[in-house]
Amino acid sequence: MLRAPALSARPVAYLLVQALPPDGEIIDIAVLPWLRRSRFGSRLLAHGLGFLRRRGCGRCVLEVRESNTAAIRFYDRHGFRPAGRRRRYYHHPPEDALVLSRGLEQPVAGVFLS
Repeated sequence: MLRAPALSARPVAYLLVQALPPDGEIIDIAVLPWLRRSRFGSRLLAHGLGFLRRRGCGRCVLEVRESNTAAIRFYDRHGFRPAGRRRRYYHHPPEDALVLSRGLEQPVAGVFLS
């Protein structure tokens, strides 16, 4: 969870990951709408990927709605590539999930939480 006291008394973003070496999984990531495109998501993702790598995970996977083009672009910018599809994974409305993955062999570059 990322708090930005100067911006809000409440959390402004969160990330939920699961480490099951040799794989890690991003369960969920969210940033308040008014803070999107401000690098909060990138900071959380970098922190989460580093956490998974330190726990022995060599790969990270996640599912994303195939219609969520903003999320797909976000993950692509962070090195995630298509790895499969889960048919009718989502409900309300029914939709396929794209499975994305990236290796964690190299340290995660760039941003740090403060």
